[in-house]
Amino acid sequence: QANGDGGTLSIGSEASNYCAMPASGEKLAGWCVTKTDAGGTMVVASPMTMSGDMSCAAVGGACTSFAGGDAFVNDGACASSDEEKDAGKEWTADAVGGGGMFNPPAAGAAGGSDGITCEIAPGPAGAAHQAPFSSGYRSACPGTPTESSPYQWPLRWTADVESKSVSYTSDTTTYVSKSKVWYRLDKNWKRMDSYRQKGVVPFFSRSTEDDDFVDKTERRTMIHRGGKMWFLTYNNDTLGDDVSNIKDCGWLDLSIVGNIRPDWYLDARGGATDAQYIGNQHVYYPGADGVAVDGNGDLEELTVGSPRLVKQWRKKDFASQYFTMSMKEHTGDDGIHWPLILNIPGEGFGDDMLQFYSNQELLSEDFIEPFLLDEAFEAAGGQCIDLRPEGRGERPEMDYVPSNLEIDDSFWSTNVWTGSPVWEPPPKDGEDFADSASAIVGDLATTDAGPSTVVTSCYDESSKAVELSITYSDLTAGSDGSVPWLGLSFRKDEQCVMTPRDGSDAEVALVLTDEFGALSPLHFMMAPSTKGAGMAAGRNTLGYTPLEDKGEYTDVKVTHSDEKDSVTLKFSKAMDSAPEIMHLTYAIGSSSTFGYHNTRTCFDVEAFPACPSGDGSSASAAGMESSGAVSSYSAMFGLASAMLVVGVAAFASIN
Repeated sequence: QANGDGGTLSIGSEASNYCAMPASGEKLAGWCVTKTDAGGTMVVASPMTMSGDMSCAAVGGACTSFAGGDAFVNDGACASSDEEKDAGKEWTADAVGGGGMFNPPAAGAAGGSDGITCEIAPGPAGAAHQAPFSSGYRSACPGTPTESSPYQWPLRWTADVESKSVSYTSDTTTYVSKSKVWYRLDKNWKRMDSYRQKGVVPFFSRSTEDDDFVDKTERRTMIHRGGKMWFLTYNNDTLGDDVSNIKDCGWLDLSIVGNIRPDWYLDARGGATDAQYIGNQHVYYPGADGVAVDGNGDLEELTVGSPRLVKQWRKKDFASQYFTMSMKEHTGDDGIHWPLILNIPGEGFGDDMLQFYSNQELLSEDFIEPFLLDEAFEAAGGQCIDLRPEGRGERPEMDYVPSNLEIDDSFWSTNVWTGSPVWEPPPKDGEDFADSASAIVGDLATTDAGPSTVVTSCYDESSKAVELSITYSDLTAGSDGSVPWLGLSFRKDEQCVMTPRDGSDAEVALVLTDEFGALSPLHFMMAPSTKGAGMAAGRNTLGYTPLEDKGEYTDVKVTHSDEKDSVTLKFSKAMDSAPEIMHLTYAIGSSSTFGYHNTRTCFDVEAFPACPSGDGSSASAAGMESSGAVSSYSAMFGLASAMLVVGVAAFASIN
């Protein structure tokens, strides 16, 4: 609280009561404190809530990394967490208002073995990545589906890597690279040195618009520590880590993306993802230690490689494509199930890729300095420049590149098996939603769009309009009691993406809480640039329009039921005739401010019976309480808060 001349920030029961936010509330995690001036005399404290499986540490890390806060002050459910203290978090007794002050360890700090461990990135990034503020991962992260699984990647290891990109339209190899990789996943670190590349350079690796085809031997180094990634080049492609041979050094801030987690392909944690254990399979693995018989019966070297028995997992990504990880089944004297082959989808940025690991070895505990080469370079007087696009021009626009590794309902089903001796997989009760026609309840069609979300539909011939009603139930209110933002996106086709791949805007109907606490139905044309524009901006800067002010929308109504924690948005949308199908996506935000979303699901509405006469309110109410089934599929319509550079860097982090 502060007066007009400045004042003292107070966080605690008094301020919490003043803001109608109980300090002991189960959902309130604390306050993200941000300095608004250089001297730190003016600060802003924003409430942060706990959602899903997030811990107090994860909320605090999200504040200081993702939200750009300077510190996180614990309150509510995180005010006195012995569990968090015992886990090694840093707390101070003199924090504002008596709550604990949480200072996450610096991402990628040397040492890094203390502090937060086993935390995954928020949302879809967590499907494969550690949180950027995490000090590292452990092979026995408590309570995870992969706890102590022998099929995780080792925490400390190195290997030679050969990657080959394959064209969408043929089996032609379009790009080849050879490199060596080192992992210290126990510290959230990775280093990769590339030496040889030939072919059409994938977009995520392209440094300039003209650098699209190469055939060269050139040494480059990529270092990923916590939430930052460094890129180094060398004079005359020299080997070794003599900093005097470094020519250039630059870095990127990856925001919410830390390093790959060693169990990323085994489980279905994170947003907009899924996992499918396939089982054992024999594959040809590059190498020539076997023999074959030619047509004349003579023995010759087997040029296609040697047979290896592998265990395989498929992992769904945010683009509704999938990776396939092949782990060695028969272990050697070291007892390790080594990574052998990784099939990587292009995720819209480039061609699919097949990656082979060889000469795998464990790293020792004291193998540290090679991951800190950038620091040694700057200590010797060098400079690593900021490569983020602000002020340096944007990367060139690119067309969407299709993948041969798209999710197909004809073969995909969830099958999470991790090999953990601790975790028990849940029983299989079948699919969440059946692939069947819409259920007709009364005079309306009812669609189960997703968990606790129901849509009713009909077509009014007299007004030439589709009547839709979507009910979001079991909503988790914000710490101030506000309803999270709600969205319904009208997709142009079956592609489950945030904005159309042709570069056009996406039409979205939003429900936001206005300055008076009322729910407002709004219309928003979401441009592709919105994904990197900071979606938590004010409503006026993003171009919201009242839904009823758009000519094609009529009979707009929003209702809120405290008893059922539900919100219903109902409207009529002008259409010349009843559609055969409507491709829709709903989203539920993480707060009342339009920005990052906790839940998103793509679904189809396939039935539009004639609307009942009159206002149809009774039939609509009956339809909303029904639980009919319809063809639907869970996915995301994009990583709403990630810049292209973050997605690109995340892709590079797996490679």
